[in-house]
Amino acid sequence: MIARWPLRYCLAVCLALPIAVTAQSFELTLNEDGKTIADMRPVFLRMEPQPLPDISLKEVIRRYRALFAEADDPEVRIDALHRLNNLYSLSGQDLSLPVEQEVALYREALDSYESIASSGVYHGRLDELLYQTAKAHAFVGRDSESIDRLEQLVGLYPDSGLAPEARFRIAESAFSEGEYQRALRGYQRVLAGDARQELVDKSRYMVGWSQFKLGQSESAGVAFLRVLDDWYARSDGFESLKGGAANLVEDSFRILAIMASRREGVASLEQWMATTGDRDWDVLLYDRLADFHLSRERYSDSARVTRAFIEKKPDHPRTPAMYRQLVRIWESGRFPEETRQARQDYAEAFMPSSAYRSLPADEQSQWRRVTRNVADRLYASAGTGSEVQAGRFRQSARFYDRLADRAPEDSGEWRRLAGDAWYQGGALALAVTAYDKAAYRHPGYREAVDAAWAGLKTRREKVMAGQGIAEVAEADQLMSAARRFTRRFPDDTRGPDFQADLSQRLVAAGFPDRALTTATQVTGNGTASIAARRSAHLVMAEHHFADEDWKTAATHYDNALALAGQASEKTNTTTIQDRLATSLHRQAQAERKSGQPGAAVALFERAADVAASGVLTVTARHDAAAAMLAAQQWEQAIGALERFTRRHETHELAGSAREKLVYAYRQSGQPTEAANIMLAGAAESDHPWKERLAAARLLEKGGEVSRALVIYGDYLEATPTARTAEQHVERQTLRHRLLTADDSGSSPYRAALLERELASDWHSQETLAWASQAALFMADEAATTMASITLEPPLQASLEGKRAALETALKRFRQAERLGDATVQSRALYGRAELYRTLAADIMASPVPAELNDLEQSQYRILLEEQAYPFEEKAIALHERNHGRLANGVHDDWIERSIEALATLFPARYQRDVRWMSWQPAGEDDAS
Repeated sequence: MIARWPLRYCLAVCLALPIAVTAQSFELTLNEDGKTIADMRPVFLRMEPQPLPDISLKEVIRRYRALFAEADDPEVRIDALHRLNNLYSLSGQDLSLPVEQEVALYREALDSYESIASSGVYHGRLDELLYQTAKAHAFVGRDSESIDRLEQLVGLYPDSGLAPEARFRIAESAFSEGEYQRALRGYQRVLAGDARQELVDKSRYMVGWSQFKLGQSESAGVAFLRVLDDWYARSDGFESLKGGAANLVEDSFRILAIMASRREGVASLEQWMATTGDRDWDVLLYDRLADFHLSRERYSDSARVTRAFIEKKPDHPRTPAMYRQLVRIWESGRFPEETRQARQDYAEAFMPSSAYRSLPADEQSQWRRVTRNVADRLYASAGTGSEVQAGRFRQSARFYDRLADRAPEDSGEWRRLAGDAWYQGGALALAVTAYDKAAYRHPGYREAVDAAWAGLKTRREKVMAGQGIAEVAEADQLMSAARRFTRRFPDDTRGPDFQADLSQRLVAAGFPDRALTTATQVTGNGTASIAARRSAHLVMAEHHFADEDWKTAATHYDNALALAGQASEKTNTTTIQDRLATSLHRQAQAERKSGQPGAAVALFERAADVAASGVLTVTARHDAAAAMLAAQQWEQAIGALERFTRRHETHELAGSAREKLVYAYRQSGQPTEAANIMLAGAAESDHPWKERLAAARLLEKGGEVSRALVIYGDYLEATPTARTAEQHVERQTLRHRLLTADDSGSSPYRAALLERELASDWHSQETLAWASQAALFMADEAATTMASITLEPPLQASLEGKRAALETALKRFRQAERLGDATVQSRALYGRAELYRTLAADIMASPVPAELNDLEQSQYRILLEEQAYPFEEKAIALHERNHGRLANGVHDDWIERSIEALATLFPARYQRDVRWMSWQPAGEDDAS
């Protein structure tokens, strides 16, 4: 809406008016208008300068007011009003009218304006009159009439100098009424014409607003960016903005942030910027959008915008500030993890030296402060136990290292902290470097000795974490580091302690000469502790022990024992004593080897006395008995070994002693005694049944067969299942042995032998033969049982028992046929055939029920024949199969018997159609 202008603010477009009240006349040119629609004031036509009479300004104003009120000619009235307003403007005195009177005055003047404008006759420029008429309408609140006159102006005078402003005010009216498309066209016309800069600025700005209102966000974004580009170029990079220009620029930033936040955020902003090209000040766009999100507590969106700028322009001068802004965003939202990560990202970004040097001094100080915080937090939060936590320690160490490079006054402390962090992170080599720098490159550092000690221990740990001290270089580095420590810090007893430990490790690693050198340094160090010197003497003893210099080794072991006695705390000397005993034992062995048994015995006894644990005592006694065995002194050895086993029955060598005792008994011809020793020790053996079975064989050899058989039986009961072919054959052999020894014919081992062979995947010729014979034996037993069952009326009932026996016999014959050789197979076929033949004969021989008459008895016998017929057929078929084996080259007595049976059976073979009792044995057709 176009607002009114108070009369006191009306100015001339171009006014040159002499003032008579002054000594000399002067010309004043004004050209100013309102900054916004609300500020608009009428601007009057140009007036030619006229000399004024020598009267007061108030009197002149009074006369023009009277002329305006009394004149009838509209043009005269308008001209009087113009002069009157120019006098008010130029007076510099408080002569203006109250607003109410001013509005009333213009309301009266409107008729004159309209009269002239409608007539089209005016001695001045009509475009200026239309312009003034429009402004007068606006001033008194007649906005519609004002716009009409402005549209008339641009329609009649499109090239007028007043047309750009008229178009602008038309567009403004359309915008205020919500006609954004019409407003957009109006603003664009202003920009297309030759408008003054102020209108261009406002129109360009309002183009963006119109497009925004029309939903044309992309176009609006581009428009506002161009507004900002223009002001950036004209205001020394936004530095010299004042008043309305500053507000306009700020509002452009604000609306861009709003539009971007309503669309795709930073992606939309970057799309608009891509359309208009890169710019130096785009950081302000990111900053405003981030601030807009932050003001609405959209922390993630704000952070996303900030991060986008950082990623896009990592080398921009404002990037460090954007990193810190990212930290503030997450802090504002109380996101501790994101805040921590933002700080870490900032620290990481300027870790490289070139990036850090690019920062100004105050920013470098900020970086050091933040990086210390990051490093401390990473270290404190790392914990232990996972690769992720180790990674945090390593990150922390990197930051501490950089801080040491960039804060010389605290370098020692930073280096030590870096060493601790590298160590916790598993980077031992880097930890050593950091510790050594802290200890040896910063003489004023108060914790230098602790840093040096940490470096020394870490260096050792690093070496031992790999393959140990595997290389000469590793050994020399450790030795050199230890010497450096003891020289720099001679009063610290940890140095000799380290060397003593190192000498032991060098021995273990296979560097005895270096170990001897290091141990010698310890024994010659006056500050070395008792424990360190004792350890060094032990290393030296071990060195000579390895060289088989038993006497020198014993001397150093004695020194070590003496130092152990001087220690304030009780020290366990068992190891030293045993090493000394070992030296003596080795001497004894050498004496025995050289043919000096007496000296050897003496040394063995001394070793037994010195040994703390008694192990060497036992070993010496055991070795003495072994020597007797080697000399084939059986009785003496038996006596010594029996005494040994009684004294040391729980010792680990007791088993070996028993074995030697068994050997001695066997060699001396006492197998039963040997067996008794083996049985006594079997319970403690790792393989008790192996011992018992061996003992059983010795018992058999000694004539105690029954005891041996009991052991065999217990073994089979305890371990019936074989897991290997060897075990299967062994168990089957034992079953056969037990079966052979049992002459009762009812041994349970027969069935077990057969069943285990059938179930096993392992066989031998012997086990197959034993199993097949067992099957034949049990088949014959079942056949005998079947034959013994008499068929009596009622025939069906008595057949059940016979049938069960038949099936058992058939099963066993088949098992024998499956396991046995050719002869067993012939025997099995013959046996199966004879089973059916016997069954058929028994059916035929079964008695006829006495209650039947002659006819019925005759029929009953016929039916018996019918029932027996199938079994005769099966018998014939099986004998024929056996006969047919001749074609395969098999010939034995059982095949001959089948041939004889066929000679008897074949004539009786005939086909019958009548069936009475439908009994058939279960399973497959056995004749097949």
